Amino acid sequence: MDGILNCMDDFPTHLAPYPRRFSAMPKILNIGYRPQKNTWIDNAFPTANFSFILSGHGQYGYGGQYWDVAAPCVITQWPAARLHYGPNDGETWEEFYVCFPGKCYKQFLKSGLMSEQRRMWPIVNQKRFMAALRGFWDLLKELDWADRVGWADRADIAIQSVIAESLLGAETNLDANDRAINDIRLKIEMNYLADHDFDELALDAGFSPSSFRRHWQRIVQVPPGRYVMSLRIARAQRYLIETGLCVADIAAKVSFDDQLYFSRKFKQFVGVCPTEYRQVNQMPNQ
Repeated sequence: MDGILNCMDDFPTHLAPYPRRFSAMPKILNIGYRPQKNTWIDNAFPTANFSFILSGHGQYGYGGQYWDVAAPCVITQWPAARLHYGPNDGETWEEFYVCFPGKCYKQFLKSGLMSEQRRMWPIVNQKRFMAALRGFWDLLKELDWADRVGWADRADIAIQSVIAESLLGAETNLDANDRAINDIRLKIEMNYLADHDFDELALDAGFSPSSFRRHWQRIVQVPPGRYVMSLRIARAQRYLIETGLCVADIAAKVSFDDQLYFSRKFKQFVGVCPTEYRQVNQMPNQ
């Protein structure tokens, strides 16, 4: 999928200033294309973004965890979350990205185009995705910015199809073991504050404990206990950024009985203690 947009240069295009007719549609702030990106991002964004990795490999990190990035796939950025990602050392990747206002994040969650449990995903139905992306790209090349009203609406609508096509069909190529692991993973993600008996979950799904851990490690790449811990720490990060709750109360909310143990685990995953994390990242007016 190298060079799929047939554009030799990096570019940004800003759509925010252009008027819209449709007020309910999420409005694109800007888009960009990096055909040979070789730098890493280490940032917390105020916006809600989708990055389509069209070729190349790298890493995507959040909350002390890292996942392999293998094109074609989508990685997302959401407001106030500090992310660390980029191509492998000495390599480049091809990236097309779209940025929306941070307030659109809740709308994306509600519509299913984003999920707090699905921060990145592979593009399985590549043919349909590429058709949608090329259609969007062709639209951009044809836009007459002098005829201001209406053109940005077309871009807003077209990009929704690109995002949807990246998601549709994502489960179709999974075998029975993969689907079973994903079902267990979803159960855990839906109730990550509870204490889980992983052996019991394995047996209920038809795995022996050892085969469950082997398949889980292959798909999720971290042990199940550490995965649950990462979800709790990620939730704690949001409490620290978005609320004025004291650290002890936040620890209790994410199922830690001991504040000191919570602080040690938080620093282990995030790299700084909860108080320092709040001082650096807390949103205004908290």
